[in-house]
Amino acid sequence: MAYWTQTDLENRLSAEVVRQVFDDDNNGTADTGPLAQLQQDCDSFVEGYLRGIYDLPTVRANPPNQVKRLSLDYAVAQCAKRRPGYIKRDWKQLEEVARAELTDIRNGKVRLDVVNAPEPAANQGAVAWDGSVNTSSALVPVFNGPGTMGDF
Repeated sequence: MAYWTQTDLENRLSAEVVRQVFDDDNNGTADTGPLAQLQQDCDSFVEGYLRGIYDLPTVRANPPNQVKRLSLDYAVAQCAKRRPGYIKRDWKQLEEVARAELTDIRNGKVRLDVVNAPEPAANQGAVAWDGSVNTSSALVPVFNGPGTMGDF
């Protein structure tokens, strides 16, 4: 299931702009093939950042608004890239803004706009230490051997 629909994209850009960007056969309507490919590309782009942190089946079942928004943000960037004559915005800048927000989610600086599922545990990605001296790799020797023990 895609995170957004053609209507969502039309609400973001206008129906006329969507038609102009995706009417490849010049029949007066947006072609469904390129739109479906755009949805897949945008959703996989977003999920690439969420994978391993969020449970993707849970996200897909009930997508948070933030996921939908980020996928649409990337879609607008791709539309501007596809037909720069119809969308007079810098697609590189639009893409970078979406990438930066997804990177912040990936790095734990920002979380999705939900309270419960699919948010990961608060300590996700942390390092745990069990207190055992046998498992520490950063042991500092107190005595380095005969003749190197220093002053007492």
